[in-house]
Amino acid sequence: MKRVFWLSAAFLVFIGIFNMLCFLFTEVYTESFYISIAFANGSILFYALATLLMHRRKRHAYLDIQNTFIICSYFIVCVILNFIFIMAEMQNELANWVTNTIILGIYLIVLFIIFAANATSRHVLETDRRERNAFYNIQEKAELLLNKGNSFALNKKLESVYDRVSSCQINRATNVAEVDKKICDGIDGILLALANEEYTEAEQTIKKVIFLLDDRDRVIRNALRR
Repeated sequence: MKRVFWLSAAFLVFIGIFNMLCFLFTEVYTESFYISIAFANGSILFYALATLLMHRRKRHAYLDIQNTFIICSYFIVCVILNFIFIMAEMQNELANWVTNTIILGIYLIVLFIIFAANATSRHVLETDRRERNAFYNIQEKAELLLNKGNSFALNKKLESVYDRVSSCQINRATNVAEVDKKICDGIDGILLALANEEYTEAEQTIKKVIFLLDDRDRVIRNALRR
């Protein structure tokens, strides 16, 4: 909080000094003068907002160091350019508008491209994280089945379920959340049957879970082929 306060104070001081110099060394306040003042102050506020948001980047995921560097460079270019316009007492309003608008447009296009790339990367990472968590959740449930049977043969079948789950693909191609839920429910059903010593029911549910696992891999393979 203190850092945000001091950053805010620093930008307010900079805005104050900039405007004081501009008004102090200018005798005639023309339309072009106010255009330069507006663009320069706007760039300072834009950079100040980006800097403050960087301290909350967990909530503003797309605003990273690269974006802030682009905004900083725009702020520097815009302030210097418009300070020169003011000190040189530029009178051409149209040229001032066009120059500032073109520079702003170039930077906005660059920022949009970076934002789009960041959004895509974030989406891919989030999808990968979600799918990994779904896979590990199934695997952890399947691990609970090991050695819970009443015979060597049943324990081998339970072990085969765990091995089959462990060999599943971590999905990155299509949405198999519904199948994943059915698999988890099936494993829960096996555990419940074992707890109630309903071993025949457990073996039947094992077959259903194996079928669901095969179906899951089939859906993923088909999506990868497309």
